[in-house]
Amino acid sequence: MATDSLNPYGSKIDMSEIATQAGDGALVFTAAGAAAFLASGAAGEVLKVNSGGTALEFGAGSGFVLLADSTLGTAATTMQVNVTTTGYKFILILLSDCSTSDTNFVLMRFNADGGNNYGGVFIRNSGSAISHFVCNASSIQVVEDTAANDLKGFCTLLVTNPASTSTFKNCWVNSGDGVNQCHTGTALWNNTANAISTIDLLVNGGGNITAGARVTVYGLS
Repeated sequence: MATDSLNPYGSKIDMSEIATQAGDGALVFTAAGAAAFLASGAAGEVLKVNSGGTALEFGAGSGFVLLADSTLGTAATTMQVNVTTTGYKFILILLSDCSTSDTNFVLMRFNADGGNNYGGVFIRNSGSAISHFVCNASSIQVVEDTAANDLKGFCTLLVTNPASTSTFKNCWVNSGDGVNQCHTGTALWNNTANAISTIDLLVNGGGNITAGARVTVYGLS
C-alpha cells in the first residue's frame, strides 16, 4: 500500500503524518499552498469553511442539524433521549407516533428533572369546545389522551436557549392526538444552571408509552 499521495501542488503528503498530526478521522487539505490537517469534529458538527474563507473547520451548521432520532422499540413507562445542545440557540423537538396504553397523557421533562420547575399556559380545542389549562408544575403536557381512540399523537416543541446556563428554557408547544383534540401554547423549564442534555417522556398516572413512539431533535445555531 502506498504511504503517500500527491496533492494538487505536486508535493507529497506522508499518510502516516496525518495520523500523527490529527488522529483518526482526520482530513487533509491545502491552505496557503501547504498541507493542513484537520481532526474529526464532535458529534453533530458539520464541515464548513471558516469565517475568513481560508480553511476548513468543523462546527455547528448554519441550518437545522439533526441531533437525535430515537424510536421506542418496546412499550415502556419512560423514554429518554440524549442530546448535545452546545452551540445551538434553538432546538426543534418532533414527537410522533406517540400513544399510551391507557387514557392518561404523555408528559415531557428535561434532564429528568421531576421537581416543580415547569410552567405554561395552553389553549385546547376538542372540536366542539375551546378551553384553556395551566401546565403541570413538574412536567410539560405534550400529547392528550390517545388510547381511547387508538390514536398516534404528535407534538412539536421549539425550545430557546437550550444550552444556556443563565436563562430559562422557553418552549412553544403545538400538539394533537390525531383526530379530535389539540392544544397549543407556551411553556418553560425554570432552570438557569444546566444545558438541556436529555429529553424524557413519561405517562401521568401510570401506564406505558406504546412501542413506535419517535423523538427527533434538530438544532439551529
